[in-house]
Amino acid sequence: GNLSKKGGMRWQTRYFVLDGCKLRYYKDMSDLSHVRGELSLDSKSTVANLTSKTNGFQVVLAGGGQALKLAAESAAVAKLWKEALTTAIENASAMHTVNMQGEEFVIDEHYELVKKVGAGAYGMVCAGTDTKNVEYNAELSRTTPELEAELDAAGGDPSEE
Repeated sequence: GNLSKKGGMRWQTRYFVLDGCKLRYYKDMSDLSHVRGELSLDSKSTVANLTSKTNGFQVVLAGGGQALKLAAESAAVAKLWKEALTTAIENASAMHTVNMQGEEFVIDEHYELVKKVGAGAYGMVCAGTDTKNVEYNAELSRTTPELEAELDAAGGDPSEE
């Protein structure tokens, strides 16, 4: 969704997508093919209030060396973003990034990708193994930001209807 981001001395509205442990931002929702910035959240990242801006908060990366200052249009939206970011950070310790033919998958540490099953305009599907429950196989998909925006606009995954 839209958040204001502080860059230098100015605040600018950008479109943000939280995908697992990755927080990406774009100029706006119509330009999802060009990522303007990306933060990889890990278990040492934090979310804190930013008292100098109404509905402001900041994402501080491990070591405190980099902080992304953000503001939402309302206190309710800021609360939702802070909760989602905090959950992503909590989940980050159980996740790892795996590269399959140039596509990054951020998956639970107990999954292993085995092979590419298929790909299309909206992403890639890979076969995987659940190392906790070895009798189960898994299919893991990596969708494009365009599809995720389309699903968000439609209210979710149309295949679930």
